[in-house]
Amino acid sequence: MSSYYGRAVNPRNFNLENACFMDDFYGKHRYGIKFDDGSTYPEAHVVVQDPNNTGKFYYGGQSIQLEFDEEILQFTGTVTIGKNSASVVASTLTTALMDFVKCTNHIKNLQKRVFTK
Repeated sequence: MSSYYGRAVNPRNFNLENACFMDDFYGKHRYGIKFDDGSTYPEAHVVVQDPNNTGKFYYGGQSIQLEFDEEILQFTGTVTIGKNSASVVASTLTTALMDFVKCTNHIKNLQKRVFTK
């Protein structure tokens, strides 16, 4: 593993930006993502763009494939965690990614409640 540059969504403003992915920043092979504004976050707390596929993003180990539908002029995608899934439909990439984070966190919180009872 090594440090590299890639694209990620800055949690401060939800803009897709260039960022430095720093290996071992939060422990062995645990990346820290540093943005140009100086903020740094653990990789698990940041939406990361797959460097090989501009429409694929990751958040907290989950992936989503966003596609732009030219007929309805919206981004669409689905996140699936275990047996739970949620759809994302939004007019901008930023809104789609924000909704994706909300859906992912909501599903994970629901799963925690089910498994802790």
